[in-house]
Amino acid sequence: MGERNGFGEGSSYGSPQGGRSIARSSQKSKSLSSVVLDQSTVLNVSNSYNLFRSEEMTYVRLYFLNDSAHDHLLELGKYGFVEFVDMNPELTSFHRPFTPEIRKCEEMLRTIRFFQGVLQDYNIAPTNRGSKQLTFHEIEEILIEYEKQVINDTHSIEELSNDLHQKEERHLVLRESQSLLEQSTVHELRESNTEQRSQPLLRQDFESGRGKFSTVESIVGAISEDNMATLERVLFRVTRGVFVIQFSDQAIKFEYPPSRKASKLSSNKNFEMRRVFAIHFYGDRSEQKISKVIDALGGKRYYNVNSQELRQNELKELNDSIEEIKKVLGITRDARIKLLKEIAASINQWDEFVSKEIAIYHTLNLFEHDLKKSGIIGEGWCPKKNFQDLINILSGGKSDNSAIATEIVPRTEPPTYFKTNK
Repeated sequence: MGERNGFGEGSSYGSPQGGRSIARSSQKSKSLSSVVLDQSTVLNVSNSYNLFRSEEMTYVRLYFLNDSAHDHLLELGKYGFVEFVDMNPELTSFHRPFTPEIRKCEEMLRTIRFFQGVLQDYNIAPTNRGSKQLTFHEIEEILIEYEKQVINDTHSIEELSNDLHQKEERHLVLRESQSLLEQSTVHELRESNTEQRSQPLLRQDFESGRGKFSTVESIVGAISEDNMATLERVLFRVTRGVFVIQFSDQAIKFEYPPSRKASKLSSNKNFEMRRVFAIHFYGDRSEQKISKVIDALGGKRYYNVNSQELRQNELKELNDSIEEIKKVLGITRDARIKLLKEIAASINQWDEFVSKEIAIYHTLNLFEHDLKKSGIIGEGWCPKKNFQDLINILSGGKSDNSAIATEIVPRTEPPTYFKTNK
């Protein structure tokens, strides 16, 4: 019986075929060794470039006290080499303990975005001057108070601007309507109506039994220049061409207050040009139809003053009222600009603070809360070379043991971590 010599049964040791197999295996080992050498060369090259190989990671478990967890996470966020894992995957966002704080932060961010939009409308850039360090509740109260003031100022400016526009428009209507009503076209229309009284065409003129004839009526008002042609075409269809419309040569410019609502209403323009019109027609039915068309196109109808004395008195009252509104509107706008500059001085600081807070509370929702021991437990991945740095950051030069970090056996495969120069 032959000896096995440690090779087991079926070995070809000592046979010619076995010799050839050993030779082939030696050749394979040489080729494999060259491959291993080449791979080691590549690995040595890749080790000199951190971008081609992930850092070696370790799985850590952190223990925090409830009172100190927030401050420790704020400090860890400055370095950014710890990736926490969700220890409560079965919980929805509504059942996590710090959801109320996250909602407060989101509301604060909404207020900050509102301020940024108003500052952009008024072309006021943040000054980045900042202020003293404030707490979460202090910033929340400041944002609520500033938002109330900005909204109140916005409503006041819009109301004053609308009131000023209406009075200026009425002033223009009083000045221009008289010349429109005295033009020859209107007199010709009235004369043709007088000639046709002896031969009425409509039976309903005599249905009342009093033999009344339709007289020429007039409506004066103002409408946007963009809707002038539309108004004329629609009135031609409604009245079957039995009307005369006139527009003034002078237009009034109404500037919207710098607000998002006004920008949407004016098709991304902050002003509107309006002209005075005078419409002459027959009958009460036509008046109702014409009034509905004017209102639908955004026009404004005004009562007509025939007496010259009453016209002059009303013009004088409008002039006084316009000057008073302009003075109040200027004071209100100055106060608003001053308020917005105060907001611009600290808005970047508020934005950064609230963004950090919402990130901290999202991280705290990933942790496991030990109610019995008044502690919080978190787990995550950290580069192995930064583990000692993690311990130093958590200790903060103190020996109160408010935060402890330990290495444990990982549950999953480690993530990749590349340290870049930015």
